[in-house]
Amino acid sequence: MRPAPTPADGTGWTRRGLLAGASAATLLGVSACSSAGPSAAPTGAAVPSGGTGFPRTVEHAAGSTVVERAPRRVVAATDGAELASLLALGVTPVGFGQRNDPLTPWVLEAGGDDPAIERYRLGGEPNFERMASWRPDVIVGQYGFVTEDTIEDFAAIAPTVSTSFVGWRDNLRQVAATVGEDEEAERLVAELDAEIAAAGERLAGSALQMRWVFAFPGYYGQLNDASPVGALLTEMGLPSLPAQQAEGEAADEVVVEQLYGALEDADGIVVLDFEEPEGDAVRLLEDQALYATVPAVAAGRVVRLGVAESNAAYVDSVLTVRGNLALVERVVAELRG
Repeated sequence: MRPAPTPADGTGWTRRGLLAGASAATLLGVSACSSAGPSAAPTGAAVPSGGTGFPRTVEHAAGSTVVERAPRRVVAATDGAELASLLALGVTPVGFGQRNDPLTPWVLEAGGDDPAIERYRLGGEPNFERMASWRPDVIVGQYGFVTEDTIEDFAAIAPTVSTSFVGWRDNLRQVAATVGEDEEAERLVAELDAEIAAAGERLAGSALQMRWVFAFPGYYGQLNDASPVGALLTEMGLPSLPAQQAEGEAADEVVVEQLYGALEDADGIVVLDFEEPEGDAVRLLEDQALYATVPAVAAGRVVRLGVAESNAAYVDSVLTVRGNLALVERVVAELRG
């Protein structure tokens, strides 16, 4: 995926910036990439040394890290999926770098705005001095922000684990391995896997071919089968979204001349809107004559999403799974009429 770069003033991210910005290897806001299925190997599994506790070695996206003892003071490098995993595990970090302003709804709901948690406005570069002032025992940060090139800078403050931005399960397991909450992570994975399976059973038999599309000035795109929603559809046993074209990307560009061809076989269209004011994506699409001739559009089989649910549909974290499941069920119901 291409995560959204933060504006120069560090006030947050936009999805337009996401499409024009750097690759995942250099920038990371909130992530949205493919969800590994239930059978995915737990790449964050701990390798205990002398029993099931600490010290333990945690394998992660940028290598491996020895965590000598159960950490009491944990820092999240960003307010992305690593913070979401900590909160889902019931771990309150001492602080984090905040790229989203305001915080995303799922982080707020999980208690990310607890006044006991310190934070700083995270722009292009991390504030290592501020993080060091929190005296962390360990730091967790998503890959793309904590990479092979930057991990030593973080590790100079505290042992650092670079968590996966590909798959909420892997991210959750890596964070859990770092803080010693492996059993709770597996409980959460099993619980959410059961909910995914149940939702799939409720929608069994649905053969709706959907296209989840969005637009910015000069750019038209659609979610692919490696996006969080695309992965959920596959896990639920529903028709998948178009195959990923560019490795690591949750969405692929559709050139305007091919807009009709990309959408003509769809039974329903879902329009995502990533920026305020809401409605811009719909207007940009409707301004294109080819879009209006798409059979599903001409028949009125279109569902328009608000900004909050669009962002959640694009973000791969343990805290967005339930909301995205409910969203898929609602969209299918509306398209079925």
